[in-house]
Amino acid sequence: MAAGIQPRRIPAGARAGQPDPHAWMSPRQAQTYVRNIRDAFIALDPQHAATYRSCAARYGEKLVELDRQLRAELGRLPANRRTLVSCEGSLAYLSADYGLQEVNLWPSQGTPQASKQRLQEVAGKVRDLQVPAVFCESTYDDSQQRQLARDIGARFGGTLFVDSLSSLDGLAPSYLELLRHNLNLITQGLGSDRP
Repeated sequence: MAAGIQPRRIPAGARAGQPDPHAWMSPRQAQTYVRNIRDAFIALDPQHAATYRSCAARYGEKLVELDRQLRAELGRLPANRRTLVSCEGSLAYLSADYGLQEVNLWPSQGTPQASKQRLQEVAGKVRDLQVPAVFCESTYDDSQQRQLARDIGARFGGTLFVDSLSSLDGLAPSYLELLRHNLNLITQGLGSDRP
């Protein structure tokens, strides 16, 4: 379903150089998935092509609106507030599409534990850039990121949903709600002052 998406490469770790699978984290890239899914359904069931086109168009409009909203809200941030710090490097597509610098504790698909040296490197970058908030993905233990925030005087900005949804009564019960939740956390966290 990723045909038409220019793959980003995992920059480090055991899977360095392999395609990063997290393109769906960007509303802009997700629009390609919607078109690909639409076309696959039409190929399998051509007599209902109009229905698939209509559903894809409505869903695509929601993604376009999220893209506009994210672009507008992040566009208001000054250059020194455009660094997204998370646990795993799973936000590379989102960062690239919206002009953010990405800093993470470990690379996408990497070992979910940062070495002491890596923690010091990230702490130095976050401190130097005066990043107001750091985040962690929902699929990982956020204790290292919370400690990093405490150590450098930043705020833990919250939990970003990446590889899974929440429960139906949670913060990200659907894909669109996942994107909205992440968008809100990121813009609030990067737009805030350091504690």
